[in-house]
Amino acid sequence: MSAIAPEKGIITPALFSSAVTSPRKSASGESLFDEELMRLYDPPKSGEPYENDRLWFDTKRADDILLEMLFWFNRGLGHYQHNNVANAPQNVLMPSVFHGKVPTQINLDGTSEEEKAIEPMKIGSRDHLQWLFPTVGSDRRQESTNVYRNHSLLYHEKPGLYRGEAQHLEPRELEKILREFKFGIPEDTSRYWPHQARTLFKCFAGDPIKLLEYCGGTVAGVLAFKKNWRKEVGSLSLPGFGPKITSLLFLFYEELGKFPMPDDAFAVDVHVQRFFLQTKTVLLKERVIASMLERVLRPYLCGFCARFSKSKVDLAHALWQNGAKMCDVCTRQKGADVLCPIEKCCTGPVSTKTYTQKSTWEHPLVFQPKYKDRSFSVSETGTLFSDTA
Repeated sequence: MSAIAPEKGIITPALFSSAVTSPRKSASGESLFDEELMRLYDPPKSGEPYENDRLWFDTKRADDILLEMLFWFNRGLGHYQHNNVANAPQNVLMPSVFHGKVPTQINLDGTSEEEKAIEPMKIGSRDHLQWLFPTVGSDRRQESTNVYRNHSLLYHEKPGLYRGEAQHLEPRELEKILREFKFGIPEDTSRYWPHQARTLFKCFAGDPIKLLEYCGGTVAGVLAFKKNWRKEVGSLSLPGFGPKITSLLFLFYEELGKFPMPDDAFAVDVHVQRFFLQTKTVLLKERVIASMLERVLRPYLCGFCARFSKSKVDLAHALWQNGAKMCDVCTRQKGADVLCPIEKCCTGPVSTKTYTQKSTWEHPLVFQPKYKDRSFSVSETGTLFSDTA
């Protein structure tokens, strides 16, 4: 009998009993990372730069800049006074979190327009966890605010999709729905979502926590589950849930107090990757695929948080908020030098065009100039005022 029999809703734990608890091993016992890259879990104390055939990585410089960023974030300095965990898109744009409404448009200044009523949803409820599962599963290569806003609007109109109905839809039928709600990359999401829903609801009774527990509660365990499912069953189980998306799901469930963040989880998205490129803590030797850079940065970031006893949730939000709220507007943001924690060591926003279109970083990188007119400064109380006023 197969170790996994989704058509009967049966799963036996024997498949992952030996290896899935280790964040470094797959179910077959093989390392999920190149051994050379894995040493970044414990970077040299001397801060010696790391190097492989495609990049140089100054881990000591990265440590210093990240510690400075966290100092700003934890004290609400600069733009972090307004950009924090509370206004992250998965919180702001959760269905019904604010008076049962969700904004149909989010402006750069944080204001919203055309609020629309949404079916009530309790934070941390079963419905919330089920809504997050496919929402996070589609959060790739597009603006996060659009992802969560669109899923909130779709939940209002078709809540059954998030409660298992998606598994019964043909990709073309689902793609048509997603296009109506202006989803980014609807082709991929419409192919992935039915498989995700089928795995979650047929095998784990619609409970994402049971799924994560079965996989040993690690990113490596989820990847091993996918690999062995494909081998045993011959079909897809959780397409779209690679290291970044799986780490993001762990992050959100950690925030809700529903599942602990494992040692091997950190969502290395475009904002994280360009942080290292813009600060030149990572220097490319040639064109690099984003997933390859992720393989280097994720274990490093996990090790950084462990070595300095820093919260992964805080660091993830600090990096995302800085990238989404500062880097995107740096070229026109007056006062960026006092609002941004990394402005003094940043070369300026790197173009993310090839990352979005091809999931690659070209060599050489293209940097945009930072805003030149530094006409703002900060008083001792932290209040912004204009030097020219």
